[in-house]
Amino acid sequence: LCCCTVMPKPKADGSVKKAPDAGERPSLPGGAGVAIWVLLMLRLVGASVTTIADCDETFNYWEPMHFVFFGYGFQTWEYSPEHALRSYLFLLPHGMTAWLSAKVVGHTAAFVATRSVQALVATGLEAFFVRSIAKRFGAGVACTTAWLLAVSPGMFVAAVAFLPSSVAMLTVCAVWGLWLRERCYSAISIGIAAGVLVWPFAWLMFVPLGLHAMAFCGPVRPVVVAVISVAVFATLSVSVDSKFYGRIVLPAFEIFRYNVLNKGSSELYGVEPWYFYVMNGFLNLTFCLPVAAALPIFGPLANFVGHVPGARDKEPGFGYLSLVWYCSAAFLWFAFFSSIPHKEERFLAPAYPVLMLAAAGAAHAGSDVLSSFCAVLPLFGKILVVLTRRIPAIFVVVVALLSASRINAVRLGYGAPLAIYNQLSVELAQLKEARGATPTHVCIGAEWHRYMTSFHLPDSDCHLSYIRFGPTGALPAEFNATLGTQGIPPNMNDRNLEELSRYVDPKVCDFLVDLVIDDGQGDFPALRREEWDVVLEESFLDASKSKFPWRAFHVPGLSRQRNHYVPYRLLRRTSLRKFQKQ
Repeated sequence: LCCCTVMPKPKADGSVKKAPDAGERPSLPGGAGVAIWVLLMLRLVGASVTTIADCDETFNYWEPMHFVFFGYGFQTWEYSPEHALRSYLFLLPHGMTAWLSAKVVGHTAAFVATRSVQALVATGLEAFFVRSIAKRFGAGVACTTAWLLAVSPGMFVAAVAFLPSSVAMLTVCAVWGLWLRERCYSAISIGIAAGVLVWPFAWLMFVPLGLHAMAFCGPVRPVVVAVISVAVFATLSVSVDSKFYGRIVLPAFEIFRYNVLNKGSSELYGVEPWYFYVMNGFLNLTFCLPVAAALPIFGPLANFVGHVPGARDKEPGFGYLSLVWYCSAAFLWFAFFSSIPHKEERFLAPAYPVLMLAAAGAAHAGSDVLSSFCAVLPLFGKILVVLTRRIPAIFVVVVALLSASRINAVRLGYGAPLAIYNQLSVELAQLKEARGATPTHVCIGAEWHRYMTSFHLPDSDCHLSYIRFGPTGALPAEFNATLGTQGIPPNMNDRNLEELSRYVDPKVCDFLVDLVIDDGQGDFPALRREEWDVVLEESFLDASKSKFPWRAFHVPGLSRQRNHYVPYRLLRRTSLRKFQKQ
């Protein structure tokens, strides 16, 4: 389905001309093609080496999925049938991938395999996005966008994260790819699916698309397509999720009702100042964020000077003003989420691809503006034109270097949990082989939020168990196999209040995951004095004693000296030595 009319592309005199045929299938320009291969490599590397940065990813998505497909995992209050804020339908594609992967590569390796499949899907959608940019805005902007997508620290993490915001981000690539090809109705339908099946707040990203469709295709057909799409996808969600919850439910509506209609207390889980996304955005997008913000300035200027004698010719149909419109959704998204009190890093992810496009467009627009002025200079004009035309390439190189520094800083500073839990899975498998199927407790305290999923526990006889570590909120609980997904779990609350029933007696601990950052609270001081063998120790960044920029960006030879690191340990009871292989 295609729009009956497309976004007009302004000429110098303000008139419009018809866009190229939407049926054309342009190949990737050479530089963008190389960038996509680099992107594929980095996506697969990210699937293998990145830790889970957000505990919601673990306990609201990986764990319920693991329970549905493998029979054990953790449950949060959002999955209680009383609230039903999360969709089981959303879990099924990852779950089926993990189940098949476990049959082929084993239970623990299925975690990375599932992420790798998502990495492949992400690469395909990002490549489609770049091809569409090449068709609409030319090879230059497409190539720059491709490289920015490839090297961005935010994309490196978000593209392989099992989160609604990440899946919404990949959906944005698909929607913009269709929109740029003038297939507005297909884009609307996929955007509706993202809101109903993935995350209802994702619809905010598609407001400019809806306005575009109604302005140039008439108000009736886009609305009809949207209504039909809502009906189809809502029916699918109700059919599947009601089966899991045991009552008729539409999770997309439930989460909207909790957060908006009932004014749910998301502030219980933290509030941040208005500039949170400015700071966080710089860490995850580096200079792409401020450069993208300059597009509404440089875009109109480039359109104005684009026909000045000596200015660089652009590909047919290029229009910086239309680029500003296509990127307006990212600015709308950024402004809205900056205005609400509860902010989380992942909420910015759906805007990442469009911000990369905006940054690429701004770099090219700035290059056009400067080269146009330099072309009329009597002295050194030609030399300056050559230099200003290299601005997009220089921008990509600077962003790539800074991004590599950021990605390496996160990996070196916070990568310990992945190594710890990989080793834990080996230890538990050996222990089971030596002493048989016996309940085993891996104890954890304040580091519960860095748990790397139950894929690192070989079977349901292995338990991640909490010990007291000081004041906290509501901790996730193991799914009750008898209650399943339809029974209302006991000792759950939606007020983030601590549930004392979560804790076990420290005497039952067979293993202990411990970040030695202070003397500890609760059960930790006494438990550390007991006899343990250190199975593995990794360095972990103590951000409170490390200063910016050394903790945020890795500088070889300096960051290690300037930062403060503490041990992250996997400990095993000395009484279990006899079961270990020599």
